[in-house]
Amino acid sequence: MKVSARQVSALLERPGPKLRAALMYGPDQGLVRERADRMARAIVEDLTDPFRVSDLSAANIKDNPARFLDEAAALSMTNGARIVRVRGANEKQVPLFTALFETKQSLSLVIAEAGELRPRSPLRILFEECDHAVAIGCYLDDTSGIDDLIRDLCQTHNLTITPDARRYLVDNLGSDRLVSRSELDKLVLYLGQSRQVTESDVSAVVGDNGAATMHGFAVAVADGDHCQVTRALARLSLQGVTSVQALRGALHHLHRLHLIAIRVASGESVARAVNSLRPPVHFTARSAVQRQALAWSDIKLRRAMSTLLDAEIDCKSRGNLSTVIANMAFLRVANAAQRLKTRGLTH
Repeated sequence: MKVSARQVSALLERPGPKLRAALMYGPDQGLVRERADRMARAIVEDLTDPFRVSDLSAANIKDNPARFLDEAAALSMTNGARIVRVRGANEKQVPLFTALFETKQSLSLVIAEAGELRPRSPLRILFEECDHAVAIGCYLDDTSGIDDLIRDLCQTHNLTITPDARRYLVDNLGSDRLVSRSELDKLVLYLGQSRQVTESDVSAVVGDNGAATMHGFAVAVADGDHCQVTRALARLSLQGVTSVQALRGALHHLHRLHLIAIRVASGESVARAVNSLRPPVHFTARSAVQRQALAWSDIKLRRAMSTLLDAEIDCKSRGNLSTVIANMAFLRVANAAQRLKTRGLTH
């Protein structure tokens, strides 16, 4: 069956005796692993216990398909229930999972981990349509997901966090759950006995990850810095950022430039307009943002934002060409920025 976002946490903590199998899938493999571990620990405290945990890979199953059902049907040699973990689940295993769901005997809970699956994926549909199985999508963190991570960190370690530190973390943690958790773990070690998290703490520990890279990319696009745009895009791709997410990041930056332009047009100084933005512009990018706000006119910002919006729509309807579509849009905006810089030098 399908699981809504609000049901996920309760299900991971209390899988229930009727649940036969769970499929964790999606682009965020860090979140896939985290959720699979949480559900597994709800059944077995020690995930390294060989008597209660059977760990199978896609290669194991391919070489010996019968082993999958044998492991699911095996009885625990010690007290407590068993689980079977399947790493790298894929469409080729649909017949095996179908047989699992049709078996009448009592079985161990099977927790399968897969990559991104399209809505009409036979494996995903199988889990979604079975009453004794669940399919849980694991998608890249947005702002609310990162905020949940920060709240969990503070509750777990009895920490308080200043508003500026929270904003910094939201801006600088990335969309990959595993990377974000690693950054937060480093922060806890850095704090030592301190119970308060300040902006200086997080800026000293949290690396140039996720939104920080996204912001640098967006600033480079609006600055017409083609070399930096190319480098930042490559880093974002390695972090699992999609073309649509990159387009939205660049669009968000142009929108903020537009807000500054409106305030400057009403008589506010550019420095004050930049300082009024929330979340605040990082000090390392402040001069670039001020320069861009003065270079880009209202009409040109609107045209650039329209270019990115049109590209996002095209990416959604022509997914196989999304990278090409997005890159062409970034090139158009960066070229426009280059022309603005050239005019500025000639005046």
